[in-house]
Amino acid sequence: MNYPVSSNDDDHALIAEIEATGGIIRRSKSGQVLSIDFREAHDRVSDELVSKLAEFRRLKELYLNDAKISDDCLPFILRLPRLQVLNLDGTPISDSQMDLVSQHSNLQLLSLSRTQVTSQTVARMRKKMIGTRIVFR
Repeated sequence: MNYPVSSNDDDHALIAEIEATGGIIRRSKSGQVLSIDFREAHDRVSDELVSKLAEFRRLKELYLNDAKISDDCLPFILRLPRLQVLNLDGTPISDSQMDLVSQHSNLQLLSLSRTQVTSQTVARMRKKMIGTRIVFR
């Protein structure tokens, strides 16, 4: 369902770009972007597109499963203060930015299955991120 969009809502051009790639956006009744799901569009997601998502300050869920993104885009994702769910399954991300990821205080679910992140790093993250469920297989 599309809700009316007011002039105070998130960037219309970026929303159109996300939807053009096949990303699925879920919004609040007031039109704010709450969730972006790229699972069906993983082959069309780039670091450049992901870096733009930091604009969505109210974003709570981000699904990047199997996207060919790099570690370089993680600092942009982590600028999302309300992010609660981050799914990176099947992405080529590695240990390099996981210390930064472990500092995000609002994450409730972090999924890192089929990534280049090592089990040793996940063990360290679990000790730091007590309130976060980390899925790693």
